[in-house]
Amino acid sequence: MEDRVKTGIEKAAEKIAEAEILLFASGAGFSADSGLAVYADISNEAYFKEKGLTYADICSQMTLEQNPDLFYDFFFRMSDQYKDTAPHRGYKLLLDLKHQNFNATNEDSFTKEFNKAMRTKMQQVQSKWKNEILEHLPGPFFCYTSNVDGHFRSTGFAEQEIEEMHGSIDFWQCANPHQCKEPFESGLWWWLPQKHRFREPKEQIEKDSVLPDIPSISGFKRNEEEQKTCMSFHSRIPRCIACGGKARPNIVMFNDCNFVDGIETSHYLEWEQVADEFAAKGAKIAILEVGCGLNVPSIRVHTEELLHKWPTSTLIRVNPTESSYTFIEKNEEHDSRFIGLQLPALQAMELLCDQPCLNTND
Repeated sequence: MEDRVKTGIEKAAEKIAEAEILLFASGAGFSADSGLAVYADISNEAYFKEKGLTYADICSQMTLEQNPDLFYDFFFRMSDQYKDTAPHRGYKLLLDLKHQNFNATNEDSFTKEFNKAMRTKMQQVQSKWKNEILEHLPGPFFCYTSNVDGHFRSTGFAEQEIEEMHGSIDFWQCANPHQCKEPFESGLWWWLPQKHRFREPKEQIEKDSVLPDIPSISGFKRNEEEQKTCMSFHSRIPRCIACGGKARPNIVMFNDCNFVDGIETSHYLEWEQVADEFAAKGAKIAILEVGCGLNVPSIRVHTEELLHKWPTSTLIRVNPTESSYTFIEKNEEHDSRFIGLQLPALQAMELLCDQPCLNTND
């Protein structure tokens, strides 16, 4: 290992070990070590090259309307691939790190104070799921990801500590929500069953998927809740449980005006506001950003904004090719709180968690 990388790993591990709050931000580069394509490589996959198409060509509301067979063929393949692909070991290392240092159930005084502030903040939220939300509060840890593969969920991270900013393949919604029997404002969504695979043959005759009463789906009890709406996936094309029309993944697509933002398990904005309060009091915060590229730089911009906003924070950026910071003003003060690690995701996680100050590598 190069001395520069070794020094960077040691320094980054120390900052994480010293931190009282950890934000883990990730992009496609984090799931790449599981064998999934990063954004820049998606169009080079055989599926796209054979058709002369790009990811943006297929992942759109227009394709759903004009070429539904192509749309569903792509998403069925993608869903099955995500479910059949095991998350790499870095996910488990992160989960162990969270349990060890940043779990909501930890008994240290800081965690108790953070939990109290989080409860106070969430008591102000207006939601029919308020009681469930207050029973499932995040601690001083959060996953903020642009990935839609659901791998944080399948690894064992709790719903209340995962913000999937582009949605997830685990969630489905009406394909035409503005004309659905259930009002768009209700935010109707439902689970894709964990064991469901689209490659398994379905009957060509579309079964009735409409439920006389829309079941309550809090998002916190997947095993129980997915059984209530599994009939949506009994036919070849998934159907809306409210109107019987076509369903689609609850994923943000290109030029998408039909995305339903109805899932209330994650309240990242409120969590960040609580972190603001603690940063103002001098709490040490580590922002570990892994695998976020420049093609869709939303997360990179956000983490740099947080570095600027939280004077007690350190931003650790892991990327095999683009590990520098580029969006905020470059100055000595920011430099002193920024660590760039030019490494692949899994290797970086293994090296970090193998450091004596963290020691989660088994």
